[in-house]
Amino acid sequence: MNEELKNSGFIEPVITPEQYVLGGGNVPLAPLKLDSDWSDVRHRKELQNKPIFDTYNCTGFNALNQVEHYMLVAFGELHNYSDRWLWIIAGTKPPGNDPQTVYEAIREYGLIPEEMLPFTDDIQNIDEYYSFKNGNKEACYAEGEKWLDKYNFKHEWVFDKIQPRDEKINNMKIALKYSPLAIAVYAWYMNENGIYTRFGIDTHWTSQTAYKDYMKIFDSYDPVEKDVDQEIYYCKRIHMDKKIEPIAVVEKKISWWQRFINWLKYKRT
Repeated sequence: MNEELKNSGFIEPVITPEQYVLGGGNVPLAPLKLDSDWSDVRHRKELQNKPIFDTYNCTGFNALNQVEHYMLVAFGELHNYSDRWLWIIAGTKPPGNDPQTVYEAIREYGLIPEEMLPFTDDIQNIDEYYSFKNGNKEACYAEGEKWLDKYNFKHEWVFDKIQPRDEKINNMKIALKYSPLAIAVYAWYMNENGIYTRFGIDTHWTSQTAYKDYMKIFDSYDPVEKDVDQEIYYCKRIHMDKKIEPIAVVEKKISWWQRFINWLKYKRT
């Protein structure tokens, strides 16, 4: 069955010289999947639409798919971050957003747990989605700052859109060693073989976990797992690492722990 969408939230970016591109030496190359295959990393599915409305937040949902899959492999940490939060801090509104803006919002404001600003069934429309309903604005911003204190987040384009298709495919396979990818696609036209093909301009931002016979997709629409055969014009990878705590913070923690040990010794005497 085909589900052809006019637009799910992707706005075509304008790539400027100051934006990073793979090979420029601006984002660390730290291999995590030497086989370029993230499809075995199992994660929860989260859909960007409900029966009554669509969020137009494909850029947010699938950036978070990347981040959450990456953190599970790189750090062994299972996270579920709030898509509504990312929608708000990136200033996303219908008809959607440019991926560059969304990824930069992560770098500037950080991420927060889903439970702090959840996409619950009582969110009935875009205005409620784009609000702090069921959340606390000040607490959310404070939590985002805590995230930034702990993690470094970087991102870059994987190729120039005008590169030959075989070069772009090669770059994607290389980039998949370092992180899951996110790509712009035409959504969604399925051919008679069950493969989603291009039937127009890019309308959707989705996450890619592998490149085998076809691109393996983990999406924010059902079915979340798709096989895609389209020429890709926009693709991003990410890199994350943990910040080293300042010596004063470490010493404070050690001091607290030593006081606790001393207290235990005192209680036993």
